[in-house]
Amino acid sequence: MTRSVKIYGTASIIFGIPFVIFTLYKYWEFYAARDWQETTAIVTISESFRIKSGSLRLKLQYVYKVNNITYTGSNIAFGEPFKGKKGAWRKRYSKKYPVGETINVYYDRDKPHNSVILKNLFYWGGPVASAFLGLLFMLLGFAIFRSNDGIIEIKFKRRTKHI
Repeated sequence: MTRSVKIYGTASIIFGIPFVIFTLYKYWEFYAARDWQETTAIVTISESFRIKSGSLRLKLQYVYKVNNITYTGSNIAFGEPFKGKKGAWRKRYSKKYPVGETINVYYDRDKPHNSVILKNLFYWGGPVASAFLGLLFMLLGFAIFRSNDGIIEIKFKRRTKHI
């Protein structure tokens, strides 16, 4: 018995577009931060801990004021940080920013609740993976679209069990 799956080129292209848009948005967010304002903040939470999977996590929180309104932030840098060597960066940052420490943070003047400690640091792991997946789906879609009227059919032979 044979089964077949049809893959449509247009669907593959459409599926890849959000991944690319996500990457462009993250890069734009990082680029726009060049003009963010600087202020001081006080670290209120700084701890690294292990979760069930054994990964090391960092919980960092700070408070800062803009126009006499208090905001809470927790971002060290843009993007999602990669794990590194057993969470070494997390330990380093939890020691670098102890509770009660006064630090400099950068905030978006139009949206003061958006803040970051290191505005010139961007963890590229997540956005690069997203761009790669998006472009892969889009290229696959264009390749399928160019061949066989935009449809590829993959046939599978179904194994039958003999008792």
